[in-house]
Amino acid sequence: MKKLIALLLALVMVLGLVACGGSSEPAPEAPAADAPAAEAPVEETPAEPIPLKISHHPYMHGLGTTYAIENGLYDIYDYTVDYYAGGPVQNEAIASGAWEVGTTGIAGAVLGITGYNMKVLGLLQDEATVTDFWCRADSPLASAERDADGILGTAEDWKGLDVLIATGTNTHLMLIATLEHLGLNETDVNIIDCSSVPNVYTAFLAGEGDVAFIWAPYGYSLQNDPDYVKVGALSDLGISLPTLVVCTEEAYNNRPEVVQQWLDIYYQACDGLMADPVAGAEMLLNFSEEQGIVMDEVASQQEFEYRPLWSAEDNKPLFETNENGTSDVYDLMMTYAEFMMSQGKITQEQYDAMAASEFVSDMILNIG
Repeated sequence: MKKLIALLLALVMVLGLVACGGSSEPAPEAPAADAPAAEAPVEETPAEPIPLKISHHPYMHGLGTTYAIENGLYDIYDYTVDYYAGGPVQNEAIASGAWEVGTTGIAGAVLGITGYNMKVLGLLQDEATVTDFWCRADSPLASAERDADGILGTAEDWKGLDVLIATGTNTHLMLIATLEHLGLNETDVNIIDCSSVPNVYTAFLAGEGDVAFIWAPYGYSLQNDPDYVKVGALSDLGISLPTLVVCTEEAYNNRPEVVQQWLDIYYQACDGLMADPVAGAEMLLNFSEEQGIVMDEVASQQEFEYRPLWSAEDNKPLFETNENGTSDVYDLMMTYAEFMMSQGKITQEQYDAMAASEFVSDMILNIG
């Protein structure tokens, strides 16, 4: 296996199972018989709503906001919510102050850190098993043999293929990793940038390209269609692909208490979703329909099965100081940054600046 893929394999995140149980706190003592009657509470003036600008992609890692809205967790905010097709356009919106807190993919986060000093607050889920690539059933690639890692075809089978991606996103990173796995580079295939993953999916269904690099939920519909064959997934290369909870530098420096409060609420929302996956799947289905994302009842249930949302407790070991004097999250992000630098997506100067910066926040350690 090639050097850069080996780098991505170097960090394996193992999340422990969180046991469910009752509260360990003792029940409150009953008041003594001769205790004075409690005074009537003084009616307080409702606090002014806290302004907050939130951003997500229209996928499962943004579903916590829908849950928070529907369950009153955002009632304390005067909020706006914007959904972006991918990391690059989401990052560009930072310059105009369009958002303060939100979620994104790891490739977008590296570009957000190097370009806009974005801060990493938490991890939400691993998307590697549902970040995949497809060909048509009548493609020569579909009848090729799978290698030991489960990827269809050899280097010769791939040379000259038209591949559909959204540049600067995790699909682009997946293409780079796949080509390196095959002993190829980006000049060996014809890259067609569709600007967003929904556009990749639409173009592929319209007959364009030989291979489409996509992420969930688009692969769920293809896997039930005999006209398409899964070529491979990022997980076949042994690579983890977490989605991230992030905030802008301005929000982190100027409104840390608001960021901390929202982070706590967002993980409460994720816990609520995972506590009832059936209801969560229904919410995801409705949310996806509102956002114009391809989804059906089975696919919404698969989302909770294949990439469950992580809790704040799951995250804490990854944000604590490790034997390197950093944290597992820092090491993971720098490994991806090194991978992206090797492919010319960021410069050595940007990589060095990222390494020297405090882009990982330990706010999640304060939850609970």
